Amino acid sequence: MSRITLPGYGQGFARQPGEGEPVSLRTDLRGYWDATLGNTGATYYDQGVFRNNAVPMGGAGWITGHRGHTFKFVRATSSYADVGQQPELDIRTHWTIASRLRLPINPTLAEGGHVSCLTIPGTGLWSVNVLNTRRIRVSQWETGVGLTQNTSASALAVGPWYSICGLWDGGALRVFIDGIIDGSRACTGVPLGPQQDLCFGSAPGGTYCGDQEIEYVAIWARDLVWSEIVDLHCDPTLLSRELEL
Repeated sequence: MSRITLPGYGQGFARQPGEGEPVSLRTDLRGYWDATLGNTGATYYDQGVFRNNAVPMGGAGWITGHRGHTFKFVRATSSYADVGQQPELDIRTHWTIASRLRLPINPTLAEGGHVSCLTIPGTGLWSVNVLNTRRIRVSQWETGVGLTQNTSASALAVGPWYSICGLWDGGALRVFIDGIIDGSRACTGVPLGPQQDLCFGSAPGGTYCGDQEIEYVAIWARDLVWSEIVDLHCDPTLLSRELEL
């Protein structure tokens, strides 16, 4: 299938020229939950090969979005989606978390400083969160080091849809908003393994949840290259179409 490419590959990115050419987005995909595809009120289906479906909790539901349905999470009911602890999600190598989300007008901000937790296996062992400042924070717990965090320079506005991506490439934690790198911090330790369920919309048990709408969440056991991140932003249906091949 044809792929979208833009000039300037590697701009603001740590890779050396010629390294990290894009491959199929199916490569090393560990989970993909898309509200626009084949879901029911009782299940958020994993469209990837591992079929680790998520269970909506606390009144998490559906609303009509601009591409069909979207997952809806509400602070008042502590809603979230629980994937559980799955061996495919015990990722201790490079990783990427990507999502498309929207903060509704006048979102209720969560306790503890988070509007939302896109994905959080364990106690934030690696995660991408939206803070109550509406900035994106990428976090990783590392063996013998502790917690390293990187927060975006930019804040999200309420209302528009955004493509969010956080990754660890072995040398740094990086955050991207709409395909543009928006923050980087050195991080060279070894990620700890998960201790609790992987969830999105909130941390396990509904902690740190907030009002939000999420079209999809995808997780890879590799760091996506910059052109792949741009592709996902330019075409939100790209991953679902590659999985159909």
